[in-house]
Amino acid sequence: LDDADLPNQTIYLHQPVPPVLVTNDVDATLFADGHGVLHAFWYREDRLWHAWNDNGTWVDAAPITTNAVTDVAVGAGTRLLDGNAPGLIAVWSESSTNGLDLFYSVGQTNGSGYRWSLPVQLTRDLVANVSPAVIVRDDGLALIAYLKRSLEIDDDTDVYYAAVNVASGELVWNLPAPRSALAKVDLGGKRTFK
Repeated sequence: LDDADLPNQTIYLHQPVPPVLVTNDVDATLFADGHGVLHAFWYREDRLWHAWNDNGTWVDAAPITTNAVTDVAVGAGTRLLDGNAPGLIAVWSESSTNGLDLFYSVGQTNGSGYRWSLPVQLTRDLVANVSPAVIVRDDGLALIAYLKRSLEIDDDTDVYYAAVNVASGELVWNLPAPRSALAKVDLGGKRTFK
């Protein structure tokens, strides 16, 4: 084609509009630690996220998990880490090759933010381990109660518990991302995590 083939014609090219990516944030819960710091936990695209409140501003929104999780429970203690340092512990159910297992991650502050350990597997069996609850005793021992039921046979559900003594030297820590690299979360226009 040349200009002679299309006298006084304007050609418009189709320019598709890029799709808008929508995130799915659900089941937000608030938790106040032993120092009065408010923490938010929620699921974003089935991953567990955390942010904390710094003098009225929600900051450091980041994922704790990379896999899809359910049934989160959170606890805190002034002596959770090594029996002498404060920390948070999040416990959840996660699909595995054998069913649903429990995992936990430990949060620690450096005074200006929080970092979380890589997940630690708590259960490893052929049944569903669900509905965890966690408390941290005064001596720092985390007690985790949960339900265990078979996925294969028609059986009752039983209550189990585990005691976790968190040795921080055995944890692998995620480095906190710089604030500018962290995701912003809009909760219906009411607050923005930054």
